[in-house]
Amino acid sequence: MQQARGFFSLRAQRLVYEGSAFKFIAIAMPTLVLFLHLRVRDLTEFTGEGRTTIDLIAPPLIALLGVFLTAAVHRKSLNTYGETVWNIGSELALNCGMILLITLGLVAFHMLRDRSALLWFWIQAGSVFLLCAGILTLVAEAIKYRSHRKHAEGVRMRLNRRQRLDVTPEGTITFPLEETGQHTFRPEHVLGISQDEYGLILHVFEHGKHQELPLDCDMKHIRDLLRKHTAFYRCSRAWMVNMDCVTDLVADAAGYSILLANGTLRVHVSPQLNDELAVRLSK
Repeated sequence: MQQARGFFSLRAQRLVYEGSAFKFIAIAMPTLVLFLHLRVRDLTEFTGEGRTTIDLIAPPLIALLGVFLTAAVHRKSLNTYGETVWNIGSELALNCGMILLITLGLVAFHMLRDRSALLWFWIQAGSVFLLCAGILTLVAEAIKYRSHRKHAEGVRMRLNRRQRLDVTPEGTITFPLEETGQHTFRPEHVLGISQDEYGLILHVFEHGKHQELPLDCDMKHIRDLLRKHTAFYRCSRAWMVNMDCVTDLVADAAGYSILLANGTLRVHVSPQLNDELAVRLSK
């Protein structure tokens, strides 16, 4: 049970609602619904005068609306809570929710049209699609997780912990802190810089303690400040990390997370940077 909860809490590979996959599902789902709708028209008096324009256009429109509504929920969730909370449980719930929403829409339509045969057909078809969506989602996420975990083991074996920062031209970095003004740190003590809705936060590890210090600057200033310190790497929109402080790499279905300073801090890596990160850590 605990292993199952751990699996569902892993970050998910977004399967349906990103890029070309969403374009495909937005075309395929209404097309499939229309095809099935026309194939089962003989279950009712869906001929002659009973076959109106609305009977032809409503089912695919209901499917298309269901796809876009669930995509809107997905975007809203990511904008509100961020990518790091989008786990396998979330992906499973949304994929199955899309099928359920489309099924309920079709059932409601046929109830209004007083077609009991088609009503029960879509209840049965929706149940099958719901089961298939759940199984396919779990299988796809499990395959992605296994692949990333295998690659992570290879990268972990080659993980180079050389302290490049010791030979950089500058032995210290001065950051503009929000509360105390300019403050100087050794580069090897700086774990990274994160960004949230309130601004930038400097993460420092000194004397065995992790500190979070608000910064009084923007990311452009940080990039200029760290230009000569090549160990700092932008691993996501929200994080720039010190690669010399990376002590381990862990996998999930979306890609990788890196552990800094012996697990003191865990940072999720953007899925688009999976390959680039692996190459960087292997050098």
